[in-house]
Amino acid sequence: MLKRIVTYIENEPWEAELLKKEKRLKVASWAVIAIAVLYFGPRCLAVLMR
Repeated sequence: MLKRIVTYIENEPWEAELLKKEKRLKVASWAVIAIAVLYFGPRCLAVLMR
């Protein structure tokens, strides 16, 4: 299994695939960050305001 992964990393065009999906990945990343801020922000403030 490890040999398959190494072969994929060395020989397959995974980098080109990531570049094609870069815009969607950026949007998804920012969405996760925004959701985390909205979820944890008020809780952190509540702890700090005690």
